[in-house]
Amino acid sequence: MNTIRKSIFFAIAAITIFLILLSGCSSGPKINNIAQEMMDDPRLHENRSIVETQKRYTFSEDFFETNLSEPAGLTIVNGQIVVCDRAGNCLKIFSTAGKLIQEVGKTGNDELQFIAPCQVVYCNEKYYVLDSGNSRVQILNSDFSFSDEVELRRIDDFDSDSGYQDLAVDQEGNIYVTAYAITPQYTKVFKVTPNGRINEIGDHLIGYIEYMNDTLFFANYKTLYYAQEGFQEQTYVMTYENHLYKIVDDIMEVVSELPFGFNPSDFACDGDHIYLYSERFQTLDCFDLDGNYIETLYQFNGDVSIKYISYDETTDSLFATSPTEGKIYRISPQGET
Repeated sequence: MNTIRKSIFFAIAAITIFLILLSGCSSGPKINNIAQEMMDDPRLHENRSIVETQKRYTFSEDFFETNLSEPAGLTIVNGQIVVCDRAGNCLKIFSTAGKLIQEVGKTGNDELQFIAPCQVVYCNEKYYVLDSGNSRVQILNSDFSFSDEVELRRIDDFDSDSGYQDLAVDQEGNIYVTAYAITPQYTKVFKVTPNGRINEIGDHLIGYIEYMNDTLFFANYKTLYYAQEGFQEQTYVMTYENHLYKIVDDIMEVVSELPFGFNPSDFACDGDHIYLYSERFQTLDCFDLDGNYIETLYQFNGDVSIKYISYDETTDSLFATSPTEGKIYRISPQGET
């Protein structure tokens, strides 16, 4: 079974896995019919027309001197890669050549202690760390000393994998977080203002977020749908219809529709382009800021699973983490690895 067919199989399987009843009863005919319509959609079974790769980029995985327990979100600042080690409950700092420079933090809920940190961004000369297991954002100085923390709502979801998953910060110091959850009140973007006010943006969307050039982008990889069966409301998650959004004045606006079943994970921007990884197609694709496809930079094989990515302007390279393999990968222009 080739990679595309495997991905189609897993996408269809996701429908069955994520059929969830809020009432705890078995699903009725209405929800089954809707799910079947999605699985029968011919777009799901079409070969994608944008997989032609110009082979300008190369893939490197063995330049890091140590593996991580479960690498998650990362950022590149002044030639250093700062990565969240989710299972190690710490930050690790590497050179772009892969040499371990420093380890920050340990397990716990005090200052500079973490539980399942999953994303880190650098803004206004501060590091913002999404300390998911502690339901907070820790703010660190540029030397990684503690500065402040921002409390988030604790996610109380019946999915054991639920939790905060992505983070962005704008120039005004507003913090934006997204979560993975099945319960509707968590499937949105949460904005925390500098005075501590929490605004909710969007609805029924699960995805990743990125701030660039005074613009906040969001890409969903799952959408919650609801069906009423008598007195029972049923919730299910679909992974097929994906969009790129921008958030303007706390309102979601569609920028473009992504290829059907694209299933984006984390994404990165370089000022002129948006780089999106497709879990279904296992490709790293380049789009313009209007969401128009430009090219596929790299097609991965079936053994590589990418979760978070970040762009390094000094080397024009992308760095990506694979939590399941405990590795950081580098995708670079040919001749610059």
